[in-house]
Amino acid sequence: MNIIESLDAILLTAIETKESADEDDLEIFIMLTSDRGQLM
Repeated sequence: MNIIESLDAILLTAIETKESADEDDLEIFIMLTSDRGQLM
């Protein structure tokens, strides 16, 4: 269930970012979706 909830949060953030065009929302979306492969 955690994967579904995480995907839901990312999708909702993407939708809100597109609708608001706020730079802060865009920064949050970029931070959430950035590559963290080196951390793992």
